[in-house]
Amino acid sequence: MSTIELPIATDEWERIVRVAKVTAWDDRHNPPVLQHPFPELGVDPQWRLRCIDGTLVEVRHDVPRMEPFAVALPTRLLIHAAALADLDGGCVLTIDDNRYATVRGTNGSSLVENLLPVPPGYELPNPWQPAATATLEADRLFHCLFPASIAPTGLGQEEPLPLELGISDGEIGFLADWSMAGGHRATFRTPATTDGSAHFGFWPVALTELVRGVTRGSESVTLAVFEKWLRVTAEDWTAWVPPTGLAFARWIPHATEILEEAGESVTPIADDAFSVMGSPAVRVAFHDVVDQQVLRISTVVATNAEDSLDVRRRLDGLVHSRPCLKNWFEEGRFVVAIDLDVSQIDQLPGTLRRFRSQLHGFDLLLSIGDSMPDLFTEAGLVE
Repeated sequence: MSTIELPIATDEWERIVRVAKVTAWDDRHNPPVLQHPFPELGVDPQWRLRCIDGTLVEVRHDVPRMEPFAVALPTRLLIHAAALADLDGGCVLTIDDNRYATVRGTNGSSLVENLLPVPPGYELPNPWQPAATATLEADRLFHCLFPASIAPTGLGQEEPLPLELGISDGEIGFLADWSMAGGHRATFRTPATTDGSAHFGFWPVALTELVRGVTRGSESVTLAVFEKWLRVTAEDWTAWVPPTGLAFARWIPHATEILEEAGESVTPIADDAFSVMGSPAVRVAFHDVVDQQVLRISTVVATNAEDSLDVRRRLDGLVHSRPCLKNWFEEGRFVVAIDLDVSQIDQLPGTLRRFRSQLHGFDLLLSIGDSMPDLFTEAGLVE
């Protein structure tokens, strides 16, 4: 790459610094990236940043297209460039082939820093047509989004929960469900120009800060819901917000806390599941079963089991003699489980104790495969 000089105006430096602040200033993982792509890609030159929740942000870059390049710059360089531009009325960014970046004000003040490695994961989505869109003023969006992310009075919740965006005829709404923390459900709505209807769950922190700090109140903002992304387009930036599974994001942390307070040893094994040590060790996983959301407690009580009609009859008889248990075969393993409706999550420790009690003696009653079957081995993690 030859030496490149980019005269960047004061308002662009200020704009990129405000967006960088939203991403939490982390040059180790999320440095600002300036990109001039190949013309055939049909993408304008732009800044790209990644927020700590995985949101990708494109920021408008006003310098005309030049030779293709992509560089990651230290945030400190951008902050200093914004200060120089404010003092001198502008600032030039120079990138040389020795992997250095220089910002220089018109009065001669400058800063030189090494370029950073461009990290992976900055590729922008390229989805098909959105399922629904909504356009409204930034002020209306913020005054609907911000209060939805605040905990009800008295809960003292430090981190906001995921929200569910709903787009319907002539309005949008954000559903906040604080019921698992002893609060209530609330939906904040505001009028919007809409096309289609859709729902989308997401973490609100990065988007709230973008709307608060990098928009003008009267400018229009458009939300577009795709299968795997929420695209939010303002005048100076576009954010691609990833989805979150709202249900398990609400219930799994709460279930973990309840069991730990009851003295259980809990280990996360997936976003929607964790293991609990004990005799036997079990897996607790969130399941959306038709119109019911449950926490499923399961364990493997026999391995190397023969899947035959006679064996199934015997196992079914054992399980059906214990209330509320269910069972199935899975690759030579005999799995037993019990479901607890999430509305009864406070009963999880008692349900776990009862489940273990119901399984007591299964290893003696089962004469299948190993005399002492493996309990909750890695191979036995079941859904």
